[in-house]
Amino acid sequence: MRDMPDKEGSHLMMPCVSRRQVLTVAGVALGVGVVDLAGPGSPASAAPSSEVTLEPVADQPVAVLSGDGAAPAVCPRQLAVKVLRGVELPAGAQLSVTFDPRLYAPLSAPVITRNGRVVTAASAVVTSATTGLHTSTVTLEQAVPSTGELLLVVGTANPLLYPYDLVRQPSVPTAQLGRTAKSAPAERRLQPGRPSAFGGPATPWGIELDGAWSRHSWGDRAQFGYYHPIRVTLRSVGPGKARATSAFAVSVDPQLITSVRITAVELNRKPYRGGADLTATRRTGSLYQTRWRVPVRLAPGDVLDVTLTATRLNPPGALPTIKHPVVSLISADDAVAQRSTGKSTLTRADSVWQ
Repeated sequence: MRDMPDKEGSHLMMPCVSRRQVLTVAGVALGVGVVDLAGPGSPASAAPSSEVTLEPVADQPVAVLSGDGAAPAVCPRQLAVKVLRGVELPAGAQLSVTFDPRLYAPLSAPVITRNGRVVTAASAVVTSATTGLHTSTVTLEQAVPSTGELLLVVGTANPLLYPYDLVRQPSVPTAQLGRTAKSAPAERRLQPGRPSAFGGPATPWGIELDGAWSRHSWGDRAQFGYYHPIRVTLRSVGPGKARATSAFAVSVDPQLITSVRITAVELNRKPYRGGADLTATRRTGSLYQTRWRVPVRLAPGDVLDVTLTATRLNPPGALPTIKHPVVSLISADDAVAQRSTGKSTLTRADSVWQ
C-alpha cells in the first residue's frame, strides 16, 4: 500500500441512545450489521477486575477475498469493542480503534455508550503515513464509573463490490486504551474466530447479470404495458472459474405471463448443446417463478446467453396490483468464494397497469 499523508478530523458524539435500542451501523450490502446495546454480558463483563480489559463484540464475521488463491481472511463485521474495567476512567482517557480503510467504513461519528446511554466525548481520525491504516480515537469528556457496560462502535465492514472487493493482506483491527492515572494501557486484536464454512484456499469468482426485455401491451390504444425478460446474459468476471453451474430465477406476474420457456442457449456466441434445465416452478395468485440451471461452469471472460419465450395474457383492462418482473442469480452453495459484483438482479419498475 502506498504511503498516505497524515490527516485529522474531529467532532462531537451522538446525543442519545436508549438502553434497549439496537444500533444499526451503516447500511451494508454484505448484510445489516447490528450491535445490541443491551445484549447479555460475558463472564468477564459480569465480574470485572481492577484492570482494564478490551473485549471484541461477538458478531457475524466477514470473509475477505484476496484473489491470489489463499484462504479467505476473517475480519469482524463491526468495528466495536467492550471496555471491561474495575476502575473509573477519568475525563481525558482515550480509547481508539485502528483499522484497514480498504475493509471498513467509519461512522460519521463514533458512538460510545455506558449501559446504553451516550457518554460525552470528542473524536478524531488519523491516517498513518507509514501503514495507511486509520485510527479512530475518542477522548472522554467526563469520568466514567467502574461499573456498567462500556461499548464503543466505530464503523462497519465496507460493502465492496467488483472490481474493488479483492483485498490482499488485510489488516486485523485493533483496539487500544491509553494509560490513565488508575490503569495501565490495554490493547486487543479484534479478530473473530474462523467459521468452518470459510474453508481453505480458494480462488474467487463472480458473475454479472444482464439481459433484454420485451413490452407486452394491452387495453384500448395499448395504454397498459408490462416488461418481461427475453434474454438473460451471465458474464464471468473471474479471476477463477465458477465453482457452480449457472443458475437463475425468473419471476413475473401470472396475470400477464402464463409460461416461460427457454428456446436457445449460447456460450461465447456459439450454440450450447447442454441446453437448460427447469429445476423448480412456483405459482401463486401474485407470482409465477421459474428456476433454471445451465450445466456449465463459466471460466473468466465466458458469456452465457439464454433466450426466453413467454406466453402472454391480455387482461380486459387495468389491474389493481402488479408483480414487477425480476431476474436473479441463484447463489452457489460455496458462496464464500463468490464475488459481489453488484449485478446479481435485473428488474423493471416502469410497467403501466392502472
